Amino acid sequence: AIILDECQSCDLRTARSCLTRINDNCKLIVCGDILQQTMTNLGKEDSALFASIEWLKEVDGVGHISLKNIQRGKS
Repeated sequence: AIILDECQSCDLRTARSCLTRINDNCKLIVCGDILQQTMTNLGKEDSALFASIEWLKEVDGVGHISLKNIQRGKS
């Protein structure tokens, strides 16, 4: 399995380098929060997370979960 975390701050080129390394026996988990994008020079349309959601909507075997209420743990 490959976990691509904080993907909202990942550009398309970086995400593509991860995606091209998966095969039929691999699972890919993409995590992130569109509202917490930290790279100021990265527009929404250039965000790997946003692009992944849009591109993979219609692909069989792909799921998308949006959480409405996020609770952070105490540190």
